[in-house]
Amino acid sequence: MKILKRTADFNVNNSVSNSLSCNTSKFSIPKKTRLFVDQTIRERAEAKKIHNTFQQGFLRLRLTTAKQAFENLNENQTTGPNPITLEANVLGLGPNYMIRILVTNISEGLSYTELYILCRPEDTDVNPRVIDLPLLPSAVPISLTVSANLKSQISGKIKILLCKKSNPKPLGVTTVILPAAEEDFEI
Repeated sequence: MKILKRTADFNVNNSVSNSLSCNTSKFSIPKKTRLFVDQTIRERAEAKKIHNTFQQGFLRLRLTTAKQAFENLNENQTTGPNPITLEANVLGLGPNYMIRILVTNISEGLSYTELYILCRPEDTDVNPRVIDLPLLPSAVPISLTVSANLKSQISGKIKILLCKKSNPKPLGVTTVILPAAEEDFEI
């Protein structure tokens, strides 16, 4: 593609002289370095080996991707929808609170074994932090209580995790926000 000037002259005589001037000018091509020459010689001599190494790495990448996808699919199928619900209520006026946790199995059969509740506090002291759960019968809520004390005058936050001992990921999570304590309030 050529870009022409607005004042271009399309006579045959001018185009011949322009083509001659284009042929006489040389492109500035850099000289080949020794490193470049050595690399091209190596690539020609070992083309099959280089290609096989690339293909092997590419297949290894595809294999690890397929394994990870398979693990993710199996993990979602084994856990499935969580048949256990968590409900948390905050009781008290502060700075000492009681948190009542209701754990209910909503599936038809018995719950998983080795379940426990883990409390992760922010700006609060929680006692107990870990509670082992008994075997949960169907549709019977189990009530647990946890005491929480605010460390400062600002509100606190507690994450309550339902976990299984053999699974590193929690089965259920709920968050409780503790209100700031009222200093002027008297009973």
